[in-house]
Amino acid sequence: MPLLHRYPSMASRDPEELFWTLRARLPDLSGFRATRDGSRPWRARSNAVPLRSASLTAATFSAFAVSGESGPWLRLALPLNRGYRIRFGRIDRIEQPGTVAVYPQDRGEIEVPDGWSALRFDCPRAAIEQAIRDLDGTVPAVTLREGLDHVPAAALDGFKANLQRAVAMLDEAPELLLDAPAFRGGIEDILLLSAAQALIAAAGPAARPAADAPQALGRAIAFIEAHWARDLRLAEIATAAGCSIRTLQAAFRAHAGATVLGFLRDRRLREARARLGAAPPGETVGAVALGCGFTHLGSFAAEYRTAFGETPSATLRQARVH
Repeated sequence: MPLLHRYPSMASRDPEELFWTLRARLPDLSGFRATRDGSRPWRARSNAVPLRSASLTAATFSAFAVSGESGPWLRLALPLNRGYRIRFGRIDRIEQPGTVAVYPQDRGEIEVPDGWSALRFDCPRAAIEQAIRDLDGTVPAVTLREGLDHVPAAALDGFKANLQRAVAMLDEAPELLLDAPAFRGGIEDILLLSAAQALIAAAGPAARPAADAPQALGRAIAFIEAHWARDLRLAEIATAAGCSIRTLQAAFRAHAGATVLGFLRDRRLREARARLGAAPPGETVGAVALGCGFTHLGSFAAEYRTAFGETPSATLRQARVH
């Protein structure tokens, strides 16, 4: 059964029809050349899933070459059965089957052989740039633009695995989920973040300035101390610290011996213990837990016992005795 079989988008035996169909979706295309085999009719078939702002496509084509510019899109392709040729600027190479490739940014041409099948993830460059900033805001944009032409295959292994999982989920998911925006949006987020990780790896550590980790850690701790009772998100803490989530997590592990959210949880637990130990008559464990930012009382009790060797109720009883 074809991949993404629930999402048929195009089937044609006319190369010109294929070009105009592709042009309607990808206006940066400017040229198309089909190679006909007299013994077999020329065919093209694709199944495409719109996600949120990106799309995922599984396609099988007879031989053709297409030219144009990448425009505002980033495209990653996984050939499934045969390699294909990329000519972009100074780049002229054969992409092997089973290896993910990132289309370079320049004007160029892609040439595929007869019977070529592939998976392709198309996403707006703005979306991938945001994903990169979320993971590591220290990577200069110019470095990423240059790095697109030189992403090592090994850096894309994680993206490849997630791409294959995404296709399996879309092919196997219950019908109820298929049109749910959260389901498709979640798949897009997974692919965006794994592609962003590959581009960050391609940029290399030398492209990133050294992070001022101790200062960022201090700003994050001050922000947590001032707002620990709120429903804090990791991205919000990183913004307050003036660094990326990745840098912040590394700073906490290196200098505080905990993750960011683990540090926040411990701060809340200490506050809960202080409040339970000085609780006025009529105070309850549930009220203290909620006041300290814990919304799941069962998890709060388990974490409290792990941290202090007694239940919240035991602390509260001791406060009443005294």
